[in-house]
Amino acid sequence: PLIGLVQISDWIPGRREPYRAVPGDGAIPLERRIAAVLEDGYAGYFDLELYGEPGVDPAETIARAADHAGAILERLGA
Repeated sequence: PLIGLVQISDWIPGRREPYRAVPGDGAIPLERRIAAVLEDGYAGYFDLELYGEPGVDPAETIARAADHAGAILERLGA
C-alpha cells in the first residue's frame, strides 16, 4: 500500500548523460525487480520512464519499450 506508481526504465553502463534506456536494452534486471514488487502485493500502474535517444524515432522508442515491459508483465501474470 505504500507504492503508488512503479516507473520502468533501463540503464546502459558507461553512459553518463541523463538518459533512460529502453527497457531491455540495458543492464538492469527488470524482470527480477518487477517480480519483487508484484510479490509484495503491488497491483497499481506501471509507467515507462524514457528519454528520447538522439537519432531514433520517438514512436519506435515507445513501441519497443511498451513491447518489452508488456512481455515482462505478461510473463509475471500482472
